[in-house]
Amino acid sequence: GESYLWSTGETSSSIEISQFGIYSVTVTTAWGCELTDEIRVEDINSNQTLELSKLKVYPNPANNILFIELGNELPQRIYLENIVGQCLKIMQVPFGIENSTLEVDLPETNSGVFLLRFDYGEKQVVQKLVIMK
Repeated sequence: GESYLWSTGETSSSIEISQFGIYSVTVTTAWGCELTDEIRVEDINSNQTLELSKLKVYPNPANNILFIELGNELPQRIYLENIVGQCLKIMQVPFGIENSTLEVDLPETNSGVFLLRFDYGEKQVVQKLVIMK
């Protein structure tokens, strides 16, 4: 199994927090691989908004290839998940490709409804995607 180490010192797979701030977790697999991620918790009443008017995903429904037009604000990662949240593909978005188009090879999967989750660090955007095989 995995082991967890949070910036709070806790070692459970999830933590409860009582303050806004940045929290990090390092997950170590049974094979010794480590992955560290940060989570920013902030007041949802803050006035920050995400400019996503240029974000486009096509075709939808998709078959084998998907195109994602990125706006001027880049996500850190894009996740393709099935409807119950299992991750099928993680795409790391390179720096410096603002206002360009990504071509994504879709994994072998059955037809159905999937979710594209755009991780902007402080914010997440989810878009429904239909895959027809």
